[in-house]
Amino acid sequence: MYSLDNATQAAQLDAAHDRVRVLKLLQFLAWLGKFIAFIAAAVGVVIFARR
Repeated sequence: MYSLDNATQAAQLDAAHDRVRVLKLLQFLAWLGKFIAFIAAAVGVVIFARR
């Protein structure tokens, strides 16, 4: 079985925490972009319907 020594494991956990933080930020930004696109589409439909 493959296992890491304590120093390597700690280094890998630190790197993983940084990556997870970045991925969660990107996931939030993707959600925010979808939300803004939906609002913009709804506003576009309302503006088109009022013409």
